[in-house]
Amino acid sequence: ALARGIQLLARIKFARGDVQEAFEVINQFELQALQSSAPPRIMMWMEALRAHLWLKQGHVEEVTHWVQSSGLNAHDPLSFLDEFAYLSFAQILPLIGKLDEAEMLLTRLFDLAEAEGRMRSIVDILIQQTAIYLKQGERRRAQDALLKALAHAEPMGIVRLFIEGEGPVKALLPSLLVTCKKDGTLLV
Repeated sequence: ALARGIQLLARIKFARGDVQEAFEVINQFELQALQSSAPPRIMMWMEALRAHLWLKQGHVEEVTHWVQSSGLNAHDPLSFLDEFAYLSFAQILPLIGKLDEAEMLLTRLFDLAEAEGRMRSIVDILIQQTAIYLKQGERRRAQDALLKALAHAEPMGIVRLFIEGEGPVKALLPSLLVTCKKDGTLLV
């Protein structure tokens, strides 16, 4: 729970433009975790958070190095506790030309989240799958994944993720609305 709180605090600071403070939050927590002999999973989570923020800054070299040195593998056993690290890992894999590996990992993460009924995780994974499908040139699959993400997000009141989204997923939304109007799909 504390690691999730640190993650949220760092992301809020980052979103507000306090980039240095966001990284300082991570650094301070890591130091405390090292001093208290925290489980390796906590360190992995903080490293993944750092990589996630580097990715948002466009620091491809840093995130590529993290992927290569993290020890993570798309075939590793998965757990809810490690989900954030593996979601970050899957988001970065395409940068090093591993789209298929990213897709496979996201499918495994989706299956786990669905089996455990974790709707917010399902939405996050579907959004990442949408981006992967777009990179693979599979527009229809991307639209289908995005529609599923919207359908899961709406009852939870988290459609803001899509409004504030970025990159190819945000760009797909207007065409998705046009497609839905043409084929009669109802967006509620």
